[in-house]
Amino acid sequence: MEYGAAKVELRNSQASKDAQSPIWLPREAQITRLIVQEAHVQSKHAAVATVTTIIRQHYWIDKCRKLIERIIYHNLDSKCYRCARFRAQPYQTPQHPPLPTNRVKFERPFENVGLDYFGPNEYRTADGLAKYWGAIYTCMATRAIALDVVTDCTAFAFLNSFRRFVAQWDCPLNIYSDNALQFKLASQLVSTSWTVEEVNRERRIEKRWEGVFRHNSVQNYMVNNGVTWHFIIERAPWKGPYERLIGPVKYCLKRSLAKSTKLNLDEIRTLLAEISKVVNERPVSFRSERDLIEPLRPIDILLPWKGHATIPSLNPETMDSDQEYHPQPNSKTI
Repeated sequence: MEYGAAKVELRNSQASKDAQSPIWLPREAQITRLIVQEAHVQSKHAAVATVTTIIRQHYWIDKCRKLIERIIYHNLDSKCYRCARFRAQPYQTPQHPPLPTNRVKFERPFENVGLDYFGPNEYRTADGLAKYWGAIYTCMATRAIALDVVTDCTAFAFLNSFRRFVAQWDCPLNIYSDNALQFKLASQLVSTSWTVEEVNRERRIEKRWEGVFRHNSVQNYMVNNGVTWHFIIERAPWKGPYERLIGPVKYCLKRSLAKSTKLNLDEIRTLLAEISKVVNERPVSFRSERDLIEPLRPIDILLPWKGHATIPSLNPETMDSDQEYHPQPNSKTI
């Protein structure tokens, strides 16, 4: 004891005089908390290891590192709020909820469809250049896509594109899209049998679209198929799985064409059809080298009889008898 303070004897060490006989401080004492706070501030809000080194030059605290961390970072009545501001982390995101039913259960491909446009791009005509948009139809369960071309953003052009899609893949039960005007207008024809006057009054449709909605055959075609239209939340960044698949489509489209190359409309349709085949042959998940050679692809669900004909295969039973097969010592085993 010295001046009423208990000291820890470390005389045989080569440390300084104060470090050889540091003052012992109880862990839960108020003075201990004040000394830790002072050392932390004087060390320019240093980390726990630095504060521990400074304190042990004069004092000894049992389990010093854990106590300093608790005082500086965790205790509400003693923690350093300046350090807390820099150490603050974003709120932990909640766990992902289960996928909706239309993403995990289906009876046939394209039963539930996500819909969006991408573009505009230009194509070559006899009179110069004109614009076109790509329409992407995404199967919500298999993640397969179907691509089409529309030459304007009117409801009439969309309905024709939708009819071509239905002719190829059958009519979906549910359509999910964003809140584009042409989709909202078309959805009224899908879910109701409004007259042209009612639609014009509610949506203030431009005169060029009046003729589209006067065709009862268009209205009856959509209504009789019982399609339900769903819109995602306006300006929301979620519920857009169909928009994600626009990425690989644009990836192939930009790399297949030179910047100055302009195709005609028939060539554009052909190119998009080939791109849709490529995208549908992608693996649906990451495959490591140790996994099977044949990954699961959307096209295997769309066309199960097609198989993996595009993937070359080797028959282990006939490798040895193949005269052209000569493995090297450093060949990697598949």
